[in-house]
Amino acid sequence: MSFKRLAKLEFDQSIQLSADLLLIDDSRAKKVAYLNNLEVMGSLDVLLLAKKKGLIARIKPSLVVYIVLMFSLVNIFWAMIGETEG
Repeated sequence: MSFKRLAKLEFDQSIQLSADLLLIDDSRAKKVAYLNNLEVMGSLDVLLLAKKKGLIARIKPSLVVYIVLMFSLVNIFWAMIGETEG
């Protein structure tokens, strides 16, 4: 599936769900959302907002957890691709 088609599907789903805010880290998907006048926030923005609201004391420990989780998800993703290709 092309990126353009995937972006359109995501946009259509956000409209159907009446989402006020999309949590997106992919830069191309963010551009599509902005072009469609949707409010976007990335994962790091969520951490900054949590700090500002006093929900977390420091960003660095949460950022380390975020990086470890993202690394783990990437490894799972690549393992899944390997299973389907070979």
